[in-house]
Formats: sequence, C-alpha cells, structure tokens
Amino acid sequence: LKFKLGQFTEALTNFTSALDRCRRALDGVLSDEEREYYSGLSVSITYNSARGREQRHDTETAIRRYERLQETHKSYTHSLLRLGIIHQERNQIREAEQCYEEAAVLVPADPTAAVLLGSLHMSRREGQRAQARFDRILQDPGSKEDPYAVLALANVFLFAYPDDKEKQTRYFERAQKMYSAVLRADPQNVYAANGIGCILAYRGEFA
Repeated sequence: LKFKLGQFTEALTNFTSALDRCRRALDGVLSDEEREYYSGLSVSITYNSARGREQRHDTETAIRRYERLQETHKSYTHSLLRLGIIHQERNQIREAEQCYEEAAVLVPADPTAAVLLGSLHMSRREGQRAQARFDRILQDPGSKEDPYAVLALANVFLFAYPDDKEKQTRYFERAQKMYSAVLRADPQNVYAANGIGCILAYRGEFA
C-alpha cells in the first residue's frame, strides 16, 4: 500500500522488516509447503524492495538486487525484465535486448518479454522488426487478446512509413481497428482513445 501511494521510504522499511521475518522463518523448522511459501514470499519482497530503490533513484542498489535474484531464481523473469528496462533507459540497447530475449526463452508463454522487445524495436523506429514481434504475440491464442500487445502493435502501424502516404493510409486503418477493438473491451482505456485521436487529428477530422 505504501509503495502504491508513492511513500517509498516507508515502503522500504516495511519490506526490510518483512524480509527479516521471512528469513527467520526459513531458519526454523518448516514443512515443505511452509518453506516453499516463505521462499516465494522472500523473492517477491526482495523484488519489490528493488523496485522501491528504483523509484528513489537508487538504481545501482536496485540492479544489484535484481542480479542477485536472477542468480538464485533464474526462472523469476520479473527481475530480468527490470534489468532490461534499466539498460534501455540508459540506451544500452544490446544489453536490454539480451535481457528480454533471455526472459522470452525462460517463460515463452508470457508475452511481456516479446512486448518489450517489440517496443524496443519501435523506439528505434525498426517498424518491421517490431511488427514481427507483435504479430507473433497476436497469433498466440493465449495472448492475442492482450491489450498491451494490441496497443503496441497499433502504435507500430500508427508511426510506420511516415514518408509513404499509400502505406501510411493503409496502416492508419489497421491501427484504428486495433484501437477500436481495445476500446470495445475497455471503454476507459485512454491509450486507445489517444491513438484514435491522433489518427483523426492527422486526417483533420476534428469535429
């Protein structure tokens, strides 16, 4: 709750206290089920503590905690994705892509890494590579309804081929259909509404 309210100092204090309790519990005599519970809880608290460090701009400490988590819990891809995002924010593109690729291999059923890879390509204006990533997500029965993936692909179509009017018109139509689909599922989705607004503004349809 403190974290969501932006009270990161208080949140970190609570995380530290909770982590100490988990460690004390793990040092005791536990059933297999209890040990699994406290171990998983410890991982989640450590991750959230690292996120709190990020929010307080203590990025180096956050990186060390993410890396430690990755060393001890290789299948816990949340820390790997955060490392990728930090690399991307620092314009360390190769390192970011490696983190996302590794996460995608570890948990192929989760579209998050593929979405981040697509967004990375999009930020570098690699429209075709981004589209290929998102197309694969949308072809997967388990993630084709993922609103983030649909919006991200719509954004690819929105910003692709700015110098080719014929292609741009065709891509605008595809983007508008995708934004509309997201809005039908979630009428309060401001990102989809903004996307449609951009298309209408570009076309001069202000009424």
